[in-house]
Amino acid sequence: MLRNARNRFNALRGACRLFKRVQSLWQAPTARPVWPGLHLFALLGTLLLVQNVFAQGRPDIAWMRGGHTSFVRSVAFSPDSRLLASGSSDGTVKFWRVADGALLRTYDQETGPIVLSIQFSPNGRLFGYGRLDATVVVARNPFSN
Repeated sequence: MLRNARNRFNALRGACRLFKRVQSLWQAPTARPVWPGLHLFALLGTLLLVQNVFAQGRPDIAWMRGGHTSFVRSVAFSPDSRLLASGSSDGTVKFWRVADGALLRTYDQETGPIVLSIQFSPNGRLFGYGRLDATVVVARNPFSN
């Protein structure tokens, strides 16, 4: 808790220093800012920076992986929370092991140009996804028992 308070204090102190620099530039008689609203912009940026530092309940990231070649449109956890499926604009569904983030399989059968949404069935034996061409596909989960 002390570390968080120290980080917040340091961020706020740095934001105040930045604001003072911008304010001194604004008040200088020979210097004209390129943009008249620069001081307001700097103040807004400072407030957003400080707000981010004070954010509560930010999740700790367990793992993060790249693997798709385009935007990830949707993700879904399996009912037993052991798998994560991700659907992407690259037209693939990828299955990831939640424990360590390992890519288990890339599913590209009947995925079409873009996978918009994905969901597991309640028992985890099936998964379904929606494609950009207005088609819904239901397939067997390759990792179900």
